[in-house]
Amino acid sequence: MDAKIVMLSIESNGNLTVSARAELVEVATFYKGIRVVRVQSQDDDNDDDDCKDGGGKKQKKRQKMKDRAKTRMDIGRFSNVLSCKVLNTIHTIGFIIEGDAFVLHAQLQDNLGSVTYYVPVIADDDETDSDGAE
Repeated sequence: MDAKIVMLSIESNGNLTVSARAELVEVATFYKGIRVVRVQSQDDDNDDDDCKDGGGKKQKKRQKMKDRAKTRMDIGRFSNVLSCKVLNTIHTIGFIIEGDAFVLHAQLQDNLGSVTYYVPVIADDDETDSDGAE
């Protein structure tokens, strides 16, 4: 991961990590208590059919993926998303659409409308994450 990439990772237990790494330094910020709602995708309907390997490695990998969502994006675009904190919002909702985008939707107070940010993700250089899962 180079300095222009930010990694966003959220676990089903509400732990959010935002990190960036350069040649000489790595910076990470951790948040706890984030409300997480998992939305079932159409691919989830096919998981049972795909994972009939007796509870093996493939099934464990899929379960781990369901417990965590992560994405990589351009740090400049992510910085633009963070600027919405200056808006007077009723609520803010973030979505990770793995392999596609990070979307942030903010509902403004006083019936002023809403703001939606769409940040395309950057594909991983490899499919292996830091804890060795493929």
